[in-house]
Amino acid sequence: SITRAEFAKMMVGAFGIEDATYDGFVDVKADDWYYPYVGAAYAAGLIQGTGNGMFGANDVISRQDAVVIAFRALKIEAVKSDLTFKDKEQIADYALDAVATLSNTGVVSGNENQEFLPNNNLNRAEAAKIIYTLLTKEVK
Repeated sequence: SITRAEFAKMMVGAFGIEDATYDGFVDVKADDWYYPYVGAAYAAGLIQGTGNGMFGANDVISRQDAVVIAFRALKIEAVKSDLTFKDKEQIADYALDAVATLSNTGVVSGNENQEFLPNNNLNRAEAAKIIYTLLTKEVK
């Protein structure tokens, strides 16, 4: 599993987003290793935090939250479509458009049981696949 801060760093690096500062998260301090990456991800509109001024930098990132960040990085229109995942009712409302769009464009997929597993922790292999696909596949 990877943390929210680690995924933010991966996305910032992959998309060449310049480091930035943002002091709006109470749990992200200037001396934290991830401070410039979280600031850059926030400035680029990739992240918004978890509420109450928190980012949750050391929390593991869920599959649905990673997809939301990846979707925001693409800056494309959402694809409105019905999801075919058997567990689609478990996908949070804020993540529905991102999951639908990135699954319809082939960036993400479900497992062999046609489940998306939105609340499962994202692992390094899944993160690498998402980022690689974003960078190498023409997604519109």
